[in-house]
Amino acid sequence: MSANIDFKNYTDSDYEALCSFLIALNENDDRHINWNWARLEWIYD
Repeated sequence: MSANIDFKNYTDSDYEALCSFLIALNENDDRHINWNWARLEWIYD
């Protein structure tokens, strides 16, 4: 089984969607604790 993956460059308009994705990713599972919205804030500035 193969999957198609589409890549795109990040733009400022993607920020809210990415933040929401990171919050949802960590909401019920803390295995991804290093990838949270606070780290995005730190990287983004």
